[in-house]
Amino acid sequence: ELKDPAKSNVAIDLVEQKGADRREGKYTVTTTLATGGELEGRLNEKPLTFEQGISVCTDLSKGLFELQLTDHLHRDLKNENVLLYGEGDNIHAKIIDLGKTKEVKEGETVKHTGNPRYMAPEGVDSQKSEVYSLFIMQMRVVEAPFLKEEGLDTLVPLGEQLDKTENPGKSKGFEKFLVMNKDCFQTAAKSIHAKIRYWGGFIEKAVGNPKVQDTTKLEKAQEQAWKYVDALEDKLIKAQLKKLHPEVNPKDIDAIKDIKSDRRFSSDLDKPMFIAIEDQCMLWKQMASSKPADRPTMGDVYQRQNSIKQMIKPHAPS
Repeated sequence: ELKDPAKSNVAIDLVEQKGADRREGKYTVTTTLATGGELEGRLNEKPLTFEQGISVCTDLSKGLFELQLTDHLHRDLKNENVLLYGEGDNIHAKIIDLGKTKEVKEGETVKHTGNPRYMAPEGVDSQKSEVYSLFIMQMRVVEAPFLKEEGLDTLVPLGEQLDKTENPGKSKGFEKFLVMNKDCFQTAAKSIHAKIRYWGGFIEKAVGNPKVQDTTKLEKAQEQAWKYVDALEDKLIKAQLKKLHPEVNPKDIDAIKDIKSDRRFSSDLDKPMFIAIEDQCMLWKQMASSKPADRPTMGDVYQRQNSIKQMIKPHAPS
């Protein structure tokens, strides 16, 4: 049971049945009208600013942490299952569609039932697998403005990693990058069995059997995810530098190969916004670990996410 459903980032309000519908101990589950619509639809039409995106990412981690405090997993995480409320600095997110929610305690695993596009590399559901799924959701939230502005499908071209047997469907950005990547475990196939056949039982051998030491494919999947995080970090830093330095031609900033080594902007990188970007990307890389034991807990994710949110929060003039 959630401690305070009214303040929760899980979109669930319990209303006691009355009148002809009344049954002892029975409740109707309702969802407050979402004034901002569905998250995925919003990302496609009018992407969130970085500050709004971090606020939404914090809400998502809080909602999932609230579920895990009750020893429950959502088990169908995707941005289509998130509703937005409010606008501007007051935008908030709540997680919906709890039809596959199941009691799963820390350390336990159950069969994966959610969307395989958001599947963790180990191919099962657990508290740590939902950390990985959240990572994919958050990346999609924060990268959306760059995809729309630059007309990109992904921030990183697939090249030799392109899996021509996959059909990305409507997936975009990081989600599409994972689905279409030979080195990654996610798939657009409706059945999880399709991907298990594709990997020829590797998931069980590499993760489920501690005697097997060959984790090459797991390491490659992690490398691909980290490469995408690095590309997004570069975009985020350059976007902020363009705001700080309108006197510099934006194309000159875009052309910088290693932005962190450019002495012209070294003092800028010590400011809270840039520290927040670095901390966020470091957190994403930890969430993206192909080994569940190396990922932070959902509680840790929420605490660190909230700290990043506070770091970039606009301060009222004194």
